[in-house]
Amino acid sequence: AGLLCCLALYGYLMVRYPNLPDAMIFHYNLQGVPDSIRPKDALFLLPAIGLLTYLTNTAAGLWLKLQGQKSGAYLFWTGSLLVQAMSLVALLSLTT
Repeated sequence: AGLLCCLALYGYLMVRYPNLPDAMIFHYNLQGVPDSIRPKDALFLLPAIGLLTYLTNTAAGLWLKLQGQKSGAYLFWTGSLLVQAMSLVALLSLTT
């Protein structure tokens, strides 16, 4: 499931990427003024974080499972899915 979520993040971004403006607003300050404008290539950081989290948590979960700690392994694997879900929410909010 984690790998499918990673692929879905990259797939969604690849579909939306050609229609995005070259410079995008990534953050607003308290007054509602944009304070972080970056090129659209910076969006690839979100799926990359999801992939890195997937790889790290999968390895840690497998190690814990081999140690006989199933609940710890499932926590790592679930955490990976949650990070990817939050990355998808951030990606959707930035591209729509």
